[in-house]
Amino acid sequence: MSEEFKIELFCRNCKKKIGVEYNDINIDYDCFAVKKVCEHCDHKIDWWLNQEKMMYLINMGVKD
Repeated sequence: MSEEFKIELFCRNCKKKIGVEYNDINIDYDCFAVKKVCEHCDHKIDWWLNQEKMMYLINMGVKD
Protein backbone atom coordinates (compact mmCIF):
# COMPACT_ATOMS: atom_id res chain seq x y z
CA MET A 1 0.00 0.00 0.00
CA SER A 2 1.72 3.12 -1.12
CA GLU A 3 -0.78 5.87 -0.41
CA GLU A 4 0.63 9.28 0.35
CA PHE A 5 -0.41 10.98 3.59
CA LYS A 6 -1.89 14.34 2.67
CA ILE A 7 -3.25 17.23 4.71
CA GLU A 8 -5.15 19.97 2.89
CA LEU A 9 -5.83 23.15 4.82
CA PHE A 10 -7.86 26.19 3.87
CA CYS A 11 -7.36 29.66 5.34
CA ARG A 12 -10.34 30.88 7.37
CA ASN A 13 -9.55 34.44 6.38
CA CYS A 14 -9.24 34.30 2.58
CA LYS A 15 -10.71 30.77 2.01
CA LYS A 16 -7.80 29.73 -0.22
CA LYS A 17 -5.93 26.43 -0.08
CA ILE A 18 -2.67 26.44 1.87
CA GLY A 19 0.22 24.32 0.70
CA VAL A 20 1.33 21.91 3.43
CA GLU A 21 4.62 20.08 2.99
CA TYR A 22 5.77 17.09 5.03
CA ASN A 23 8.29 19.30 6.88
CA ASP A 24 5.45 21.61 8.02
CA ILE A 25 3.80 18.79 10.00
CA ASN A 26 4.84 18.40 13.64
CA ILE A 27 4.10 14.80 14.69
CA ASP A 28 3.96 14.21 18.43
CA TYR A 29 3.12 10.90 20.12
CA ASP A 30 -0.65 11.59 20.02
CA CYS A 31 -1.08 14.70 17.87
CA PHE A 32 -0.50 16.13 14.40
CA ALA A 33 0.04 19.89 14.26
CA VAL A 34 0.64 22.42 11.51
CA LYS A 35 1.67 26.00 12.19
CA LYS A 36 1.93 28.12 9.05
CA VAL A 37 1.26 31.56 7.68
CA CYS A 38 -1.10 31.81 4.71
CA GLU A 39 0.81 32.65 1.52
CA HIS A 40 -2.13 34.72 0.26
CA CYS A 41 -3.14 36.95 3.20
CA ASP A 42 -0.48 36.39 5.94
CA HIS A 43 -3.11 34.95 8.33
CA LYS A 44 -1.53 32.69 11.01
CA ILE A 45 -2.73 29.08 10.85
CA ASP A 46 -2.49 26.90 13.97
CA TRP A 47 -4.15 23.57 13.15
CA TRP A 48 -3.96 20.38 15.18
CA LEU A 49 -5.56 16.96 15.34
CA ASN A 50 -5.26 14.88 18.49
CA GLN A 51 -5.82 11.15 18.88
CA GLU A 52 -9.41 11.54 20.10
CA LYS A 53 -10.41 13.64 17.08
CA MET A 54 -8.57 11.23 14.76
CA MET A 55 -10.52 8.25 16.10
CA TYR A 56 -13.80 10.18 15.77
CA LEU A 57 -13.08 10.98 12.11
CA ILE A 58 -12.02 7.40 11.38
CA ASN A 59 -15.15 5.98 13.03
CA MET A 60 -17.37 8.38 11.07
CA GLY A 61 -16.10 6.82 7.86
CA VAL A 62 -16.58 3.19 8.95
CA LYS A 63 -19.64 1.47 7.46
CA ASP A 64 -21.29 -1.55 9.12
